[in-house]
Amino acid sequence: MKFYIAGRTKLVSSINQLTTELHRLGHQTVFDWTAEKSYKPYTENKEEAAKFSQKLRGRISSADVFILFWDDSLYGALVELGIFLGSSQGKQPKKIYIVGKNERECVFETMPEFVVLNNTKELLAKIDH
Repeated sequence: MKFYIAGRTKLVSSINQLTTELHRLGHQTVFDWTAEKSYKPYTENKEEAAKFSQKLRGRISSADVFILFWDDSLYGALVELGIFLGSSQGKQPKKIYIVGKNERECVFETMPEFVVLNNTKELLAKIDH
């Protein structure tokens, strides 16, 4: 399985731990944004940031599974999720795992491709099948 993990930069340690565990299970990441340099502030690095975002969009679209570490401020990760969803038009629905305490509900979470989990332990149990 090819996966992509989105989340805030403050969650990089958790994202890297999960990536390592998924690699150990034989899965592959389509892109590890945590290993890339930061282009912030984006307005001052617009050209480099635009090139990076184009590369990222292509990689996200190639994933079989999208994993989102939930946080209250997810603007960038939600754009990534939109790219992933848009890339599956006309194809078999892809899996979307939302990981973390989510105190909000969304009607789309009722769709079979959405799986909401409390932690990475639950995620690894689901994916390892």
